[in-house]
Amino acid sequence: MKKIFATLATTAMMASILAVPSFAATNNQLESTQSQSSEQQVNSVGQDGSADHSYRTQTETFGIEVKGTVETDTLGIDDYPYKYDSWTVADPWLFYKRECVSFVAWRMNNDNKVNFHNYMTGPNGLQGHWGNANQWDDNARNIGYAVNKTPAVGAIAQWNSGGYGHVAYVQSVSADRSTITIEEYNYNYNHNYNRRTIYTSSVENFIHVKDLGTAVYGTVRSNGIALNVRSGPSTAYAVVGTVADGSTVRITCQKRGQMITGSLATTDLWDYVGNGYVSDAYVETGSNGQVAPTCQ
Repeated sequence: MKKIFATLATTAMMASILAVPSFAATNNQLESTQSQSSEQQVNSVGQDGSADHSYRTQTETFGIEVKGTVETDTLGIDDYPYKYDSWTVADPWLFYKRECVSFVAWRMNNDNKVNFHNYMTGPNGLQGHWGNANQWDDNARNIGYAVNKTPAVGAIAQWNSGGYGHVAYVQSVSADRSTITIEEYNYNYNHNYNRRTIYTSSVENFIHVKDLGTAVYGTVRSNGIALNVRSGPSTAYAVVGTVADGSTVRITCQKRGQMITGSLATTDLWDYVGNGYVSDAYVETGSNGQVAPTCQ
């Protein structure tokens, strides 16, 4: 993640009329990328092989976008395996493909390592039905999962408004928990991937099925120059991005590699910050040693 410094502003996320920018600092410049996606949920169905997908009315708001001093991840990756499939076909978890509910189910299975599906048994032994997105908070409570206002990496952001609601995956949480970065599908009615940073307070509920734990943060100290993010823990690896001096990064894990002398230390420790590695010699973590799990 990185913290981007700009004038703080907010924008209501109106599905039919607004393009949603997400921001990344590259070479000390702010650049935006057009967001995609939408949300739709129609037809809750039974256990006969049919599926739920999601729908929301054109004018509903799902989160308030943040454009300013916010903490965001480096660019997210749309690794959803059904991105080119028809959205009228059910996924393996009995949701319609390329809908918000299907994407979150994919993340739960692929990233959180949970056997998550439309008709699953919760930790209290009761079987539930997730159904449309606006049913997810009630179902989670009924089968024993925590539902509250506290964000966490790997949690599900959930809204009841908009006819059939909306769900998204929490990719990152700012150090002060005031903002989160979410990943989602079908936000703007095009059944595609979307990523945005929003205020935590604009989310109705967070569902905690199996969170990914507390994040470790560091601050880049690179003497005014953007720090290269590389595909591996050495300068021999390709540059896959940059993070700005003074930005805050979320360190997922750390790995030993090339010895680097930087502005803070001489070390062979490298930090994985979302889509690649930066030398810990330029990242202030409050420690000269390893502060995050070892990258596998």
